[in-house]
Amino acid sequence: MLYGDMGSRSGLRSALAGRLPVPGEQLVQLMALGSPRGDALQHVSQADLRVELMELCCVHDRLQGRPALRATFAAKGVPPRENEDKRLRAIAASACAASACAASACVLNLLPQKHAFVHLPSLIGKLRSLCHYSSSTGAEPRSTQLRRNMILDFRALANPSHGHASHIVSAPPKLAVFRPSFPANSRAHSAEQANLQANLREATMIALSAENACESADIPLSRLDVSAPKRFKDDTVWPCFARLRREDPVHYCEDSPYGPYWSITKYRDIIAVDSNHTIFSSERSVTIVDPPEEYWTPSFIKMSPPVHAQQRKTISPIAASENLANLEGLIRSRVQKILDGLPRNDTFNWVDRVSIELTTQMLATLFDFPFQDRRLLTYWSDVAALTPQMGDQIDSWEKRKVVLSECLDYFTRLWSERVNCEPRGDLISMMAHSPATRNMEPREFLGNLILLIVGGNDTTRNSISGGVLFMSQNPSELRKLRDDASLLPGAVSEIIRYQTPIAHMRRTAVDDFTIGHKQIRRGDKVVMWYISGNRDDEIIANPNSFIIDRDNVRQHLSFGFGIHRCVGRHLAELQLKILWEEMLKRSLEVKVVGEPERVESNFVHGYSALPVQIPG
Repeated sequence: MLYGDMGSRSGLRSALAGRLPVPGEQLVQLMALGSPRGDALQHVSQADLRVELMELCCVHDRLQGRPALRATFAAKGVPPRENEDKRLRAIAASACAASACAASACVLNLLPQKHAFVHLPSLIGKLRSLCHYSSSTGAEPRSTQLRRNMILDFRALANPSHGHASHIVSAPPKLAVFRPSFPANSRAHSAEQANLQANLREATMIALSAENACESADIPLSRLDVSAPKRFKDDTVWPCFARLRREDPVHYCEDSPYGPYWSITKYRDIIAVDSNHTIFSSERSVTIVDPPEEYWTPSFIKMSPPVHAQQRKTISPIAASENLANLEGLIRSRVQKILDGLPRNDTFNWVDRVSIELTTQMLATLFDFPFQDRRLLTYWSDVAALTPQMGDQIDSWEKRKVVLSECLDYFTRLWSERVNCEPRGDLISMMAHSPATRNMEPREFLGNLILLIVGGNDTTRNSISGGVLFMSQNPSELRKLRDDASLLPGAVSEIIRYQTPIAHMRRTAVDDFTIGHKQIRRGDKVVMWYISGNRDDEIIANPNSFIIDRDNVRQHLSFGFGIHRCVGRHLAELQLKILWEEMLKRSLEVKVVGEPERVESNFVHGYSALPVQIPG
């Protein structure tokens, strides 16, 4: 063991009482006490664990100067038992974030000599349970350097050295490396590596989540702003939303770069807002951003009935079941060509080679857009969906306007060609020949183009990328799908829920309204965080887990609700379904070999890069 005689509870008590300044370093060892081999993670009773953790808490309080913690909980009216649970979870989270290097070494040293990865999920389950409420008062923020060291340690563990003997070797400083137990080129070795790396990635995510929860807990609730795009790029927004759902589900942020706004973070409240278009209007904007008036563009999603319904009806045939049936063969042939053209044994960006290419080809078809110029659609979508900011290529609203004016000019030429021809089945022809849209001003035409391009691109594109990432992180779910292809429709819905490709929609209150015992005033900005509602455990069981055969798998908010629900949702599902059908048919093994790069946006929840390899 790393810290003296930790093979018995008396040894643990003695060590803790004597000298350890961060008793959390013993947390993982403590969880695994129970047998000489240390593999009885399942046999440590909750009662024993509670007793030991309470002793751990006492030492922690004494050494870290935290005697006021109990009084803090009492002042908040937290019942004694809940108080105790929150203290345990907060300290456990602090331990995970503070001591990842020591904890990871302990984990591997306590596992049995063979098939170590088999027991690691049990450990992860216990860590997840302990960290579930880790943003409670008392969880300490960790330094950036500590976080960096923790990530490096887990990365080293997630990329173990190859070897034939199954054993654990120590590597300074306090770092354990797992040596696989099968010949390096064997099938069993590959399975072992995949499971071990997936489990270690999940352990890393849990530890990072605990750290982020600690940081979010330190921010006074009145100053908590979940809209910062960097939180979405770093994937650290989850503890903030968990805290709001728990403590203040209808939350008012008085000061943000976007001005004051209300956050609606729970499933039922989001539906209540989204379905009440008479009180909550989309006319001003559908995002948290208020663009300067001269750059604002109208579109049918920003309109109220009856105009909204008339324009939506104009383009809705594109996603009707009959048209989807006609498109299915084309989508399948394109998917087959894309998959068969992917490199083997070389790292490539799945986002660019598959996600963007497939969705851009589909957009070109829907608009009957010149195929050789289809990547312009991707570019215009990216420019339209992101808010100009310093340091970006598009760093001002004026530059954004220049780029989107080029988009308008290109589509105006297509409109001019088709308005004088017989009606066809593409979106431009539909709008050019419909009484509801044929007399649009240029700015309104541009607004509807942006809506259709972004809507037709981002949901599918980022769900395609997210699906590969989630299956890589959850190999047991991929095995389920390979063993039972009938689970595919549910898998598609779970991918879309878990990704939530559009993080939020915004409304503006046109009258005073009460929701969640909070009084929303006329003119207030109201942001429905779909990404948070899709993790609401009052509606979705175990919402932070990716489970393709969960009950009510279609019960998610990713497509919105009410009159503004995504018109192309069935087309998005169809593309994902066909892609996975063809991947399963080929037994295509897509290995994620690096961290995804996420888009810095609080609106589009997506990826700019996902490095993968396909074995040859």
